Amino acid sequence: MSPSVEEIGEMADPQPGDETPAAGMPDPTRCAGSGENDPPTEALPGRWSGAAMVPEPGPRRSRWSRMIDRLTGGEAAPEDDRTAVPAVDPWADQDTPVWPDAYTTPAAPVDLPVTRLDAPVPEPTRAAAPQPAVPPPGTYPPPAAGSGLPPLLPPKVRAWGRRTATKSQEAARSAAAKGQEAAGNAPEKIRAWGRKVTAPHRIPVQPRPPATPPPWAGRPLPRPRKRRRLRRLVLLVIIGLALGYWLVPGARQYPVTAVLPDSFADLRLRDTAAGQRAAQRLADELQSAGSGGDSFAGIYADGRGKRVTVFGVTGFRLTPGSDVEAQLARLSDSLRLKDVQPFDLGVFGAHQWCGTGRLEDTAVVACAWADHGSLATVLLTRRSLEESAELVSGLRDTVLEPAT
Repeated sequence: MSPSVEEIGEMADPQPGDETPAAGMPDPTRCAGSGENDPPTEALPGRWSGAAMVPEPGPRRSRWSRMIDRLTGGEAAPEDDRTAVPAVDPWADQDTPVWPDAYTTPAAPVDLPVTRLDAPVPEPTRAAAPQPAVPPPGTYPPPAAGSGLPPLLPPKVRAWGRRTATKSQEAARSAAAKGQEAAGNAPEKIRAWGRKVTAPHRIPVQPRPPATPPPWAGRPLPRPRKRRRLRRLVLLVIIGLALGYWLVPGARQYPVTAVLPDSFADLRLRDTAAGQRAAQRLADELQSAGSGGDSFAGIYADGRGKRVTVFGVTGFRLTPGSDVEAQLARLSDSLRLKDVQPFDLGVFGAHQWCGTGRLEDTAVVACAWADHGSLATVLLTRRSLEESAELVSGLRDTVLEPAT
């Protein structure tokens, strides 16, 4: 039984707001696949949604109440059961390749054409066909009727145009000939005026004269001072210091004379022939060792048996420090000196060394002084090293006198 017209209208015109498909019409938002209406043949697992378990919401508490419970140990926070739930891998037992289909490179075709060179273009073996002759202007045939082109001018008009063009060309040629003839008959000056224009008379540009130098520039500049003056001054200062180092103390210490006093401190000079000969023999040995100058020698003693033997020479000495060390080195073998040490005399350029030794089973102290004007050796008995050094320093000041 076929539907009536009213039923067809109801099926085609749905009511507004009604989203239900009309009876007998398919759902436009549903894509029916093959076998959709077939009954299921196997049990399918539930679809995994990927959402984690959400705990039930509890009553919301303020931060202050939670802090009070934490400090007072009140109600403990409920344990979170979500940490005990094992993790679920949604892609477990699933093949997840990067590309859905295997990527394969198409094989190159095997049956390729043989490589060959292009054949050269053959040269023409026959003459080219003659080009059709182009008719001269004005001889074209009239356009055919119905071609859409304008018709040709009448013969009279075309003849008049040709005569006008010929006359204009002849007039131009005659005017040019007349102009050339007039130019040939003109005077030479007029022709020269037409060819060349005389340059105006101008004063040639003169070079600028050199500037007058100022009056102070005429005087020769002073020669730059070299630094030789400073070098000379420094050299003179160095030489002066060296000379002062050697000459100032030497001027005070040389020339001098040695005069032995009759008494010194608690000592008296012994004027015995044997003592004088022994002291003089030591002075002569000192002079023969290379110490030039006048020699002096003497023996002093006190009532308690202490003796002081002094012998030496006077004369200029350049290196008194080395001389006094050399003198004690000569006496070290015979006197078996030890504990040799320097003592300060308080005078620049004067040196004194003292040491202990033995002479014929007698303990002695040997002292020697040297300056730029004298060299002497003193042997002392029954005295200490420091006492002997102080006594020799005073004896030097007493014995040496500036020469007049």
